[in-house]
Amino acid sequence: MKWMIWRAAVMLAMLASVPQPGFAQTAKLPDGPIKIVAGFAAGGSGDILARLVGAQLEKSLGRTVIIENKAGAGGRTAAQEVTRATPDGSTILVANIVNAVLIPLTFSDAKYHPLKDFTLLGRGADFQIAFATGPMTGATDLKGTLAWLKANTDKAVYGVPGAGSIPHLYALQLAKAASVEMRMLQMRGGAPVANDLLAGQIPLGIAGTGDFAELHKAGKLKIVAVSGSKRAPGFDDVPTFAEQGFQGFESNGWISFFAPPGMSKDLQAMLSDAIANALKDPVTIERLAPLGMVATPSTPDGLKAQIEKDIQKWEPLIEAAGVKK
Repeated sequence: MKWMIWRAAVMLAMLASVPQPGFAQTAKLPDGPIKIVAGFAAGGSGDILARLVGAQLEKSLGRTVIIENKAGAGGRTAAQEVTRATPDGSTILVANIVNAVLIPLTFSDAKYHPLKDFTLLGRGADFQIAFATGPMTGATDLKGTLAWLKANTDKAVYGVPGAGSIPHLYALQLAKAASVEMRMLQMRGGAPVANDLLAGQIPLGIAGTGDFAELHKAGKLKIVAVSGSKRAPGFDDVPTFAEQGFQGFESNGWISFFAPPGMSKDLQAMLSDAIANALKDPVTIERLAPLGMVATPSTPDGLKAQIEKDIQKWEPLIEAAGVKK
């Protein structure tokens, strides 16, 4: 009898030690492909991140992953589409801080809020903001670029991925600090900004470091300053704004992952884990490094904390800059 009681106790202990099915283990995706809707143009750093993560998700989730680029209205089109999608795991939004946080703070017709109208999945990668110039100016550093601006006020146009974005706000801040005049040209993402710089259509551009990375390293464009408290990874030749006497450019950008509102907790956990694992993959990390991007996988709560911090920082600055519409 004692032996039977001992055996039963051992069996119960063994069962207790076996990991029980968690949310991620019990979730089930629908048949068919997963669509990642990207709020920026193809070819840019955000698009590259989406494709790297998508390739890893195909392996881990056993589904074909399709990247759909929708850069219209500064990423609003993509975000609005995902807020209306079925929360069954077949639709994911990849958005940067501009699409997700600054656009809703700037434009009243955005009609979505990052914390109220999405299911948060997790952070993706951080990147620094770069100020670049092309063949129109012939400048090789920030001092020379600012001198060109002062001498060519009729041509002083800069391209940015979107109105109300960090690049836009930083351009306004730089113009004030350096006592120069610049006119903003809103474009459909960082890649178009780089392309027009290269073609000599515009003299200046401000976007994510990754959008100018290859052209800068090939000597076809020149990044003359980057945001942040230290130089961007892989860009040791480019000083920060602070190093060149301009304070207040310490904040960087990020790209993260969202799902439609109303998603079940188990499905949210499964997708969050899969995305985090994709970002930890050595191939992903290696491919992001030359773009000046650092993978920052997180839980949904980690993304929530980041968004709350950014709203607190940027909302007063947007209102002070007078760009709220």
